[in-house]
Amino acid sequence: MSTQTYDDGIDPAELEDIPLRAGDLKETFILQPVRTLMHTKLGTIHADASILEAAEAMTEGHFGCIIVTEGPKLIGILSERDIMTKIVALNLEPSKEKVRDHMTPEPERLEPHDEIAYALNIMAIGGFRHVPIVDGLDNLVGIVSIRDLQNAVLAHFEKDILTLPPKLRHAGPVSRYGG
Repeated sequence: MSTQTYDDGIDPAELEDIPLRAGDLKETFILQPVRTLMHTKLGTIHADASILEAAEAMTEGHFGCIIVTEGPKLIGILSERDIMTKIVALNLEPSKEKVRDHMTPEPERLEPHDEIAYALNIMAIGGFRHVPIVDGLDNLVGIVSIRDLQNAVLAHFEKDILTLPPKLRHAGPVSRYGG
């Protein structure tokens, strides 16, 4: 038995792709257009609204963020994280603070025909959980969330995930509080 040495110390055989049991995600998922995952039911608000109004709309609609618009145009995004870090943590009064002062202006966005891979890239690089989807005129048409991507991956591997053997798990806390 002989051993091969490589200039960079890496065996090319170790760099081969690991085959996916449930099919190729590249073909069936990440190259698909974001419109296949996009939601058109989303919360919008005007920049002059209060943070309290935004939080109420987000709570009522069960949205993790609210899109800030002027007419049909996307101008910003306000997330739960923004409210927690920019308002609550600083002990500011939500009813007195304006959305425009705390939103992320001109957020990263995609068009419906863009590949899902770009949504993943934007979320991974920027640390975002939501990507607004706009048409060619920058009019808001939908949104894609990290949860949408997670659900699509889980659906892709459904048989693999649902047929996992039982595993002993830590029982967790006695009550639902504490972590």
